[in-house]
Amino acid sequence: MEQMNISGVEPAPKKVRRKREVQATRGDYYGIKASVLARDAKIKIAKMRVKIERLQEPWADADPMIEQAVAHAVEALDALGKQFSDSAEYMNEAMDE
Repeated sequence: MEQMNISGVEPAPKKVRRKREVQATRGDYYGIKASVLARDAKIKIAKMRVKIERLQEPWADADPMIEQAVAHAVEALDALGKQFSDSAEYMNEAMDE
C-alpha cells in the first residue's frame, strides 16, 4: 500500500460567519424586554376585561348606569392596552447616539 503525501495541500478555508451589528434599543438601555412586558400586560388586561364585564351581569336589568360605567371601564382598559403597545414599540426603537 502506497503512503499518501500531504505536502503542498492546504486545508479548505473555513466559512466565517459575521455577526451583524445590532443597534442598542431603549429597552436594552433600561434592561427590559418591552415586547414581553407588553404581551404580558395585554393578557392581564384581557382577563380584567372579562371580569369587569361579568360584574355587570346581575345589574343589567336593574340599573342601566352600571352598563355605561362598565363601557367606560372597558374603553379605559383598551386605552391602557394601546399605551402598553405604543410604549413597547418606542422602547424597541434604536437609540440615537
